[in-house]
Amino acid sequence: MKKFLFIIVALLATTSVCAEEFVDGVVVIGGTKSETNYLKSELIADGWILVDYDLNKGCGTGSDYIFLLYTKGSNQINDAGYFVTDFYIRTSTSSSTPDEITHNGRTYYLVEYVGGSDFESSKGDLNCHAGGSYIHLYVATDNNENYRSTAIKSISFNSTASGAVGENGGTAPCDLNKGCGEESDYIYMHTSSAQKGWTMSGSGTDCQITGYVGVKNNKTRMTVPVTIDGATVKYCVDDVFNGFTNLDTLMMYNHSSLANMPLLQGCSSLKQVNNWTSSNSYNYDQLPASIIRIPDYGFVGTAIEGLHTNNVTTIGEHAFEGSNSLSWVTVDNPNVMIRDYAFANLNSEQCIIYSAGDLENWSPRSYMYSVQTMVRSKDHLWYCGWCGGDEASDNHLYWTLKENHLKINCASPVWYDHPEKQIIRVHNWYSNIVQMPINKLTMNHVDTIGGGVFRNVDALQLVDIQSGTRYISSSSFRDCDNLQTVYLPPSVERINNYAFYNCPLLTDIYFNGTQEQWGNVLRGTNWKPSTTKEHWHCTVTFNSNGHGTAPDPQNIEWSNQDKATEPTAPTADGYNFQGWFTNAACTNQWNFDNIVTGDMTLYAKWEQVVVNTPGDVNGDGEVTAVDITALYNFLLNNNSSDIVNGDQNSDGEITAGDITFIYNILLGSK
Repeated sequence: MKKFLFIIVALLATTSVCAEEFVDGVVVIGGTKSETNYLKSELIADGWILVDYDLNKGCGTGSDYIFLLYTKGSNQINDAGYFVTDFYIRTSTSSSTPDEITHNGRTYYLVEYVGGSDFESSKGDLNCHAGGSYIHLYVATDNNENYRSTAIKSISFNSTASGAVGENGGTAPCDLNKGCGEESDYIYMHTSSAQKGWTMSGSGTDCQITGYVGVKNNKTRMTVPVTIDGATVKYCVDDVFNGFTNLDTLMMYNHSSLANMPLLQGCSSLKQVNNWTSSNSYNYDQLPASIIRIPDYGFVGTAIEGLHTNNVTTIGEHAFEGSNSLSWVTVDNPNVMIRDYAFANLNSEQCIIYSAGDLENWSPRSYMYSVQTMVRSKDHLWYCGWCGGDEASDNHLYWTLKENHLKINCASPVWYDHPEKQIIRVHNWYSNIVQMPINKLTMNHVDTIGGGVFRNVDALQLVDIQSGTRYISSSSFRDCDNLQTVYLPPSVERINNYAFYNCPLLTDIYFNGTQEQWGNVLRGTNWKPSTTKEHWHCTVTFNSNGHGTAPDPQNIEWSNQDKATEPTAPTADGYNFQGWFTNAACTNQWNFDNIVTGDMTLYAKWEQVVVNTPGDVNGDGEVTAVDITALYNFLLNNNSSDIVNGDQNSDGEITAGDITFIYNILLGSK
């Protein structure tokens, strides 16, 4: 008897009742009837299990008999060596085949055979050589905890294609009598796998996962099964993942019937949840469509980095609390309910939550104690967070659900967008509600800045009030010795007395609106230093003044600071362009090197082009007796009002000779 290759396989005890044995050795024998009968008896006596099915069944007289036998090993995990986890059936047109192959990152080893000479020369071809393919069997073995979920319990052969081992690593079942003729049998290989380590309870067709048999703390990758022993998994009990401290990746099937996300509290190494699809690929960081609820404390204390929630309708209380590696979550259901503290105590640098809805169903305590949390809704970009304290009050919560205004971010120089109006009252920014850098303060959607709030903040150099503010109260920024520049939004309605009084370095105030809007702002007594320049957006309009086409208006960024650009000179038939003037009478010409001080209109000046026609004294384009009369009036009465060109004969004088010149034209002599 030739030397056997016994593949020793580790075992995994995973039944819901008792531990099991799994396949730890595989061998195929072949030859004549007498040869195979002898080999079978020898191996069975040594404890091998015979799959009593001729793999060349129906291939005709004279073909070899081929049988597969296997052994089962220890059912104690600590005693496990290597165990069979998968088979690979390779078909080809050549008898030559490698001793090992790699598929999907795993190594498969050629199963050696015992028997007649044909087996020696063909490296164990399972086919009958009746014009069919060469077929070789490979086996994957492992002692890794991650693959014990696929440990094989038994092997069988029959004519049923459904569920059979695929051909060349694919899903199409492989006929081991492939190409052996129309009369040959169909033979398919089937395996029975372990229960994937899970224990369950239930009756009929539904069950719930109640636990896991095996070592948990060295498990880095797990799959939640769809079924256990034919029963559909509907639920996972709350503590089923306790002890999986090194679990890095959880995989769930896209067709899973689970409605609740398993509770993963305490899986401190868990980084991602992947969705296993029917096309044998993963949708990374994505829950299956069946999951509609993330339970209370679902990801507490995990290292989850990001998650698409798909059809989730509820994110429970404390669901992601303390998940400090969380950088993004996509909330795909626009009507999702977000419970208290769902994203509380997040200390990550920033967490962005993308919402398909308008946040109406979100608890105001969702982000309690989370400083850097940004929410991007379907219509707006909102920054949210928590300023401290144990109640969802105006002084602590960045946003509630009232108006589209904001509260103040205590950990950033920017006051983020936020759906609640904020009134900054006297000195309340000192009580840990506002923190700003040394020289800059930026606000957005602050409705009212209270009296004296930022008085005497000597380090402040720039104030940028970006939008939403209506009222700046008395002395709000008074006595800020180093304040140099202020930006105001067009929403400002009133700046009260002394708002920027005694700020000696305040050189410029920029109003981000038009001159008309700025003119409507009510400004109190001594609201700013007298030397401070005021700037607003303005427009220079061009008037063609009756001829040609005027250039487009120019928008000037800031009045009292910026210049207009001289446009291309317009044109008009019969006229020459003479420049741009600030009045319609064109007596005050504009110099484009000058600073634009506000909205203005520039008027084009024109000079008519004179075209001389012989005999046309008055310039009406015709030669008539009227031209002679105009010359007589000039010569007799010195009346030159009707004369455009009196010197018709070009002798340098207006004389009777010019009248004779016109007579000759009228009589046709010239």
